[in-house]
This record gives sequence, C-alpha cells and structure tokens, in this order.
Amino acid sequence: MEAEPIDNTGVTQLEKPVFAQPHPTPAPAKFEIKHPSDNPAYKKIDELNREHKIAPLPFPAPRGLPEPKLTLAAVLDTDAGTLNKKIETHGQLVFHAAGDTGSTRGPESQNLVSDKMVNDFTDEEKEQPLFLFHLGDVIYSFGEAQYYYDQFYEPYRDYPAPILALAGNHDGMVAPGTSATSLAAFLENFCAETFEVTSEAGGLARTAQIQPGVFFTFEAPLIRILALYSNTLEDPGVIASPTIGTSQLTYLETALNRVKSDKFDGALILAHHHPAYTAGGKHGWSQEMLSQIDEICSKTGVVMQDLREWLVRVSRKDRARRLSWQFQILSESWNEAFSAASRRGKFDCACCAFRRRRGKVANDILGNVVLAGPRPGSPCLMPQRRSVLAPITTSI
Repeated sequence: MEAEPIDNTGVTQLEKPVFAQPHPTPAPAKFEIKHPSDNPAYKKIDELNREHKIAPLPFPAPRGLPEPKLTLAAVLDTDAGTLNKKIETHGQLVFHAAGDTGSTRGPESQNLVSDKMVNDFTDEEKEQPLFLFHLGDVIYSFGEAQYYYDQFYEPYRDYPAPILALAGNHDGMVAPGTSATSLAAFLENFCAETFEVTSEAGGLARTAQIQPGVFFTFEAPLIRILALYSNTLEDPGVIASPTIGTSQLTYLETALNRVKSDKFDGALILAHHHPAYTAGGKHGWSQEMLSQIDEICSKTGVVMQDLREWLVRVSRKDRARRLSWQFQILSESWNEAFSAASRRGKFDCACCAFRRRRGKVANDILGNVVLAGPRPGSPCLMPQRRSVLAPITTSI
C-alpha cells in the first residue's frame, strides 16, 4: 500500500517557544532562492504613484484593542514575577535593536552582523541581551513569504533569544501585478496566536512570534516600547489617514494614559519604521505623523524627548553652539551645492540642490540657521536671502 504524502506546508504547534538551533550551524554561502532584480517593479510603482498617488494600505486590527499588549514574560513563556525580580535586582535590561536587515544579494553581509550579535551571548559581560527588537524591513522587497528563510530564519538560526519586529514599508508592500495580501507573511511569522513553527522557517527550530498585531505595547521590566506601523509608502510614514483610519491614534492615547495612571518611571520608547524627524539621509520627515504624535502627547500630558525643542533651547542660550551641530551634519552638502552654483552664477540652484540632498530638514536649516531668518515659504529660499549667502564653516 502506498504511503500517504506528508504535508510540510503547514505549521507545527509547540508548547513552548524555541529560538535557536540546538547546536551551532555554519553560515550558508548562498541563498536557497535566488532573488531577482526588483527594478522593474519599482519602476511600475513610480509610474503608478505619479498617475494615481499611491495610498497607504489597510491592515488587520490587532488582538486586544484599544491597547494590544505583549510582555517579555509571555514571549519567553516564563514566570513574570521571577523574571521581573531578576531584572529589577540587576537594575539593567540589555537588548539588541536593528532594522532594514533584509538582503536581496546574498547572505554574507547579513550574516556578519547576526553572527556578531550571537557573539554577544558568549561575551564576559554580566548581562546578556534578552531579545532583539527589529525596527522593520525584515524582508526585501515586498515581504514575500518565499524569502523569509533566506532573509530572516537562516541569518538568525543561532540567535538564542526572542525576536520581535515592527513592520516596515517593505514588509507590507505588494509587488505590482501580484495578488498577494499586504502583510500576510509578516503576520504569519510575527503575529501568531500560539507557539508554532511556520513553513517559512524551512525546517529551522525558531517559533513564530506572538505579537498581537502590527501595533502594540511591549512591556518588560524597566521599559515599555510603543510599536506603531507606519505603513507601506516609501515616504512619508503614515499612522492615520482616511484610508487606514485612526485606530493607532486611539491606541497611542490609551497607552500614554496608562503610562500616567501606572506612574511608570522606566524607559518609554516610541518605535516606528519611518523617521518622524530626521537631520538628513535618504528619507525625509514624516511631518503629519510627527504632528499627530505631538498632539496626543500634548493631550495626555506625556512629554517625549524632542530633538527639535532641545535644539531651540540650546539656540536661545548660545547662538554659536546651536550652529556647530547642524553645520557638522550639513556643511558638506551645502558647500558642494554652493560651489557648483558659484561657478554657474546660479545661487537659486544651490538651495534646490541642497534640499534635494538633505530632504525637508534643509528647509528648516536654511530658514532658521544658515540664513538666520524666519522659515520662508517659497519653493526656493535664495532670492529672499541672496545677500547673506556664503559657504559654511565648522570652526565655530
């Protein structure tokens, strides 16, 4: 009699979580599934965005609204009292944080980082990391299930602790011309309801994480992390809109009110993939998201550390000191643009080139620091302040 076929495509339920392989294993030299170029897909996305202005994508409601919660004790499946007492006695909690780890070219670069993280568990430090909190973009480029083994499970095969994750834009994006569901693979591998090994693990031991959804409060002794989902656009991050609703704003208000009512005095971290505020780099500000967060913080009376306000306070006390920090970051881009514009005699181009390099923050720096005037509203700042233009120096 012919044997019945074995189904290895489903999940395997376990009673307790498993994190690493029983014994260390060698790093792979190549991916199991070769990742083709995504350039044609990105080109199509750019075309769609120009024609239709792509909107954020809806997502399933997390379990446990209005404030979905997850504790470190639940993740470890251990007694909360014993765990909390141990950490509070030591007065320290150590954890890893990383983001944008997915690689499409091969395993080497990602393994260099993950292997070093594993080494932290064998160092002579008294306190070892208790978990990794991933800041999004676990899988490139469209969060596809078939790449979870190569880009997530295999690199962390020997990481002996839980891994929690924000969903980044690439984890929720859907490739043009496909019928995939946004976030489907992320939810299966990070938002399971029970300890289970998914088919994406490819036979490795790590169980899926049990997060309640794409936004939630993660609680551990000495720390609370309020995790938000800033959706699928390349820029900006979006946590509330007519398309996706305001459930995350309700969650954030509920969570911050509980911080006050609990008189929580540990570290409070607000985590999201897209930067709400940035002083440079490839991505610009997410200004509407920042305003929404600020409004709820003001409403609840919870003050988060605000770099912008810190810079303002410093500038009022010491004009020279306020220049040095911004200049160190931005002078190279500005001087390059200024030099090129000087050669052409077109100073308007210097402003525009600078803003292209440094994003929306350049508008603030040019308006409030370089030009020492009010924030201009015109598309190009130079016609208003041409007389005070000069290359930036950092010898302040």
